[in-house]
This record gives sequence, C-alpha cells and structure tokens, in this order.
Amino acid sequence: MGRAVVFVRSYQTPHVAKALQEASRAGAALSAAAGTPVNVEPLIIIHGASVTGWLLRHPRGVKILPSRAANWWLRLPGRATLRSADIEPLYAAARDPGTWRRA
Repeated sequence: MGRAVVFVRSYQTPHVAKALQEASRAGAALSAAAGTPVNVEPLIIIHGASVTGWLLRHPRGVKILPSRAANWWLRLPGRATLRSADIEPLYAAARDPGTWRRA
C-alpha cells in the first residue's frame, strides 16, 4: 500500500481514485434521491492477501482494511448509525435504477 495508491502484485492500481470517485457519486446520487444529505465513506476491502499498515496508513481519506477487520470497523464507537425509519427510504432509493442514471 503506497501513499496514494494500492499495489496488487507489485503493480499500482487505480483503486484509491476509483473509491473516492464512487463514494462521491454515490453520496450525491443518494442525497438527491433521498432529499437529505447522505454521507458515503470510501472503503477498500482486501480479501485473501496480506495488508500491511492498515491501521496506520490510509491514503487520501480512503480506508483500506483486510476483510477480517470490516465488521470491527463498522462497529467502531462514534460511527454514524441510521434509525430503522431512515433505512427503508434510503434502501428504496439505492434499489431504484433511476437514482444511478441521474448521477
């Protein structure tokens, strides 16, 4: 894992830039569809490979975690959680293909 890139088999990948772009796009699309601000955090999960320094280094606001740590990260104290009443409208907006065509 480099400063602003993720390496896979010693090759640089565009995963960090793609995660930032997709999080921004998803947040904008879901916010517009839901009519309320929706925060989307970029997260890259690495499965089946060694991830070093994942607790210490996160390039440009993207969290990079081994798959074994994903559940732990989602349950960290201070993470925003949604009330049950807020989940269904957001889930409906995410399922609607029109939400993503407008983004």
